Order: sequence, then C-alpha cells, then structure tokens
Amino acid sequence: YLILAFLGLTAVIMIFDRAMLSALIFAVIWIATLFTLRRLHADHKAHEDKTKDGI
Repeated sequence: YLILAFLGLTAVIMIFDRAMLSALIFAVIWIATLFTLRRLHADHKAHEDKTKDGI
C-alpha cells in the first residue's frame, strides 16, 4: 500500500514537473522572442535616426 502511494506520488510529481517544464520552456521562448523583437526594433530605430542625420 505504501509502495502504491509512493508510485502515485511519483507519477503526480512527474506530471507536475512536465507541466512546469513546458511552462518554463514556453516562458523562456516568449521572453527570448520579445527580447529579439525589441532588439530588432531598437536597431531599426537607430538606423532610421542615422538616416535622418544623413539627410
């Protein structure tokens, strides 16, 4: 009975860990995407400023 409870707990922890892991991966990808977009936008803005100065 104790072994069964332990196995049940292990299964729950595994499922929870997997959910947490996927959530973590999703968050990391989302942050990376945001950061990249922001950086590209900043580069684009800097380029526009340079063009304005050139005119």
